[in-house]
Amino acid sequence: MNKLLKIVIPVGVVAAVGVWALSKVKSLQSFYNLLSITPKLDGGLSKIKIDLLSGITIPIAVDFANRTAEQVTVGIQAIDIAYKNKIVAQSLPTSSEITVKGNSISTLKGLSITISIFNLVSVGGSIVNTILASGINAAAFQQLIADFEMRATCIFNRAIIFSFASKFGDTVEVKQETQKAVSGLGLVANTARRIRPFAEYEMYIPPKTLLGHDDLIVNADGDVEDTVQLMHEAARKYKSDTTTLAAHLEGKTVPETLQNIFDFVYNYIKYEEDSRTIEQVRRPLRTLWDRRGDCDCYSVLIGSILENLGIAYKFRIAAYNGRDNYQHVYVIVPTDNGANYYVCDPVVDRCFYEKPTSKHKDF
Repeated sequence: MNKLLKIVIPVGVVAAVGVWALSKVKSLQSFYNLLSITPKLDGGLSKIKIDLLSGITIPIAVDFANRTAEQVTVGIQAIDIAYKNKIVAQSLPTSSEITVKGNSISTLKGLSITISIFNLVSVGGSIVNTILASGINAAAFQQLIADFEMRATCIFNRAIIFSFASKFGDTVEVKQETQKAVSGLGLVANTARRIRPFAEYEMYIPPKTLLGHDDLIVNADGDVEDTVQLMHEAARKYKSDTTTLAAHLEGKTVPETLQNIFDFVYNYIKYEEDSRTIEQVRRPLRTLWDRRGDCDCYSVLIGSILENLGIAYKFRIAAYNGRDNYQHVYVIVPTDNGANYYVCDPVVDRCFYEKPTSKHKDF
């Protein structure tokens, strides 16, 4: 079954391709109109390994078809596996780039992802128990694999990021170019983002005249937990700032909604770090009109949208690299009675990704 993936072309795509001339940008568009991608099981069902401790390890290969005359480089930066719209595994490949000659197909191999037994049982229930009892040749196992969706973040010529989602064996056709590649650290955004025009969302937010001088909360002396409490209060108090926007971003499922929210914040709100000595908590409407904010501003904005949609969430504060102080805050949405959760952190470059922490705490 063929699928079509449409991706928006941003303003300033010339800058995204660096030294390429304008004529090369035109040929890049031609490339995207003729690129197709097919993820598949590398070696078939027999190569999948089941271990009761580590889980199910799936070897993956991806076919990239390039029907233009130009040689290109395509890489995979991240892989998620979803089962019935729930993320059950994530992977960051270390060696995942391939050169595709003009008018040819090249296969990227050496990829794999492991899905824990706990995650499988949580989403699959009885079908997973049948698989564990019967082995990988069971019809139930084939059905489980058929229900998996691979979601990947790719990079073209080390400059342009695009993503796709497909069942194993299905082909995705990428029809347009995507946004400029940027780098996120999970703490601060490493590269300035080219945000999209304000006019595209102005009709979804209240007027700027509603902003006052008392809606910027400065927390000079409080600790991190005090700041997070202020963030929750701001998300609830100024819920009306995002009522219309929330209705616009709501999807058919929670994951789809979170992806819409992530895409909106990532594409329209510039990341800008606050003062390192004074923490500022902005109401959502100020962030939307200023078109900038740091991780706590992102989190308050997302929290207010989720408040409007009745989706339960938490703020997670996180520390990295063994440091004692918390360095980052972002939104998680618990699922399965708290056993699992979705991540929505637009400081990084893709929804549902969480940079590994050395410690964290949820509020």
